Amino acid sequence: MFSFSAGGYSGKFYIHPTDGVVMIPKQDIKIIYDDPTDQEFDYFTIITPEGDKYHFGKVNGAGVGQYEYASIPATIASQGYAYTRQTWYLVKIEDTNGNHSIDISYEKELMYNSNRVANSEYRVSMTNFGSPSTPIQYDVVISTGQNSLRVKKITNSSGTMVVNFNANTIRDDISSGSVDKARRLDEIVVKQGITDDYTKKFIFSYDYLADNSCTKAT
Repeated sequence: MFSFSAGGYSGKFYIHPTDGVVMIPKQDIKIIYDDPTDQEFDYFTIITPEGDKYHFGKVNGAGVGQYEYASIPATIASQGYAYTRQTWYLVKIEDTNGNHSIDISYEKELMYNSNRVANSEYRVSMTNFGSPSTPIQYDVVISTGQNSLRVKKITNSSGTMVVNFNANTIRDDISSGSVDKARRLDEIVVKQGITDDYTKKFIFSYDYLADNSCTKAT
């Protein structure tokens, strides 16, 4: 089951082996998708009743795909993990005739979410000390990784309007990867015209509040 939101339209759909796209609820929207030969879809194109096209993942299968991945268990025996696409990001909007368009580019970031499981139990082998395995109570912190994207730039087809989302400062409120670190949005800069001068700039500031009511994970 897939869900979408584009151009004021939203809904869900699934792909039937013989009937193709089945909309829930039914509406006058056309959805084009690629043949997933590698068992993963590369792109979806949603065409609204007005004829506008919204490209998700890739534009007609071309370019670098913009996806969010989720980790899934690969095999129980190996205890390894594989990644599968769970979100296809909007990369381009085109009008009916293809004369005007909006392009959206992204930056990668890897975030970790940690959850504490209290009073978990495990057993430590004490055979070397002449005693049986002893149960020990402790708190477990389980971390899950999420490969996501953040908007970097929005540009129109003529290049006369550019919106930059500048994120340079590393976030302190969330764990992130060593390379694609999660960063907070520092400013939004709007440029209009052929010069590099900006017409509008929005600067953001942040404060962090410490919660001393819980024990810090170690």
